[in-house]
Amino acid sequence: MKLATLGGAAVLISAISAGIGLSSFPSRAAKADDSAKTSTADQASGDDKSAAERDRSERKSTDTPSQKSGDKNAKKSAESKPKSATVAPKAADADAPLPDGWPGATAPGTIEIKSYPAYRGAVSRNPKTVLGAENGMFFSLFNHIQKNEIAMTAPVVNTYDSVLIDDPGKPGSASMEFLYRTKDMGHTGKDGEYVEVIDHPAATYICLGHQGAMNTAQLREGVSKLRAWLAKHADEWIADGDPRRLGYHGPMTPTNRKLWEIQIPVRKVQKKDARPTKDNPPQNTKPPTGRSDDRSPETKTSKK
Repeated sequence: MKLATLGGAAVLISAISAGIGLSSFPSRAAKADDSAKTSTADQASGDDKSAAERDRSERKSTDTPSQKSGDKNAKKSAESKPKSATVAPKAADADAPLPDGWPGATAPGTIEIKSYPAYRGAVSRNPKTVLGAENGMFFSLFNHIQKNEIAMTAPVVNTYDSVLIDDPGKPGSASMEFLYRTKDMGHTGKDGEYVEVIDHPAATYICLGHQGAMNTAQLREGVSKLRAWLAKHADEWIADGDPRRLGYHGPMTPTNRKLWEIQIPVRKVQKKDARPTKDNPPQNTKPPTGRSDDRSPETKTSKK
């Protein structure tokens, strides 16, 4: 398969990998397709802007000093009010399809528990990197899907050793993963020095949705919010692995419409996970001593 036939896949993975530009890689067809999708919206935006500028110009020539003062106060009052997002995010599967059985993206600003089916993915790991510098894994994965003619899906997944989140300047392990559409596509195993195709079991995650730009500060803040949620629900859920980030869209999607997720794998709290408290003291599993009826049958003696 030629690179051009990957179409939007090349576009998608280049931006989701957090800043590695592949402007010379994506096909012209993919760019033209995206341009066609957004041209109407851009034109409408330009028309609205022109109309607004004409209106402001007309008012400027006719406003009295008192009207201008009133407008200034009204503008100041409006600016003091909190602004809400008015741009709808792009659909999670708009740039590439999700793997079979995967749930949709979590709504921005929402925290929820989601279950994921078993899936297959190509993974590249860097055992010693720092937060924000882990994107060298991108090209190994890109070469893998090109060479093996693997159709790309969304999202691209980055998983981080907790030390990278807790201490960004300290080196730790990170991975980047391209997901296969189906769990029986291709085959598992090593592909060269830097890529391994692995099967993931079904798992449950606590998820925080995010819309717009994504950087290391927002990633860390998102993990902090999820950990705070888990602390409040410690009697029900417990963290079960390292945090990960999901990016759904490529560079042709406007930044303010991009969807992301920050996740931590979790599992249900079992009795053995419960922390000892005043109301839940640790259980003594050893039998008490000093009582004849607690001795094993071999050590008991019968009375004559």
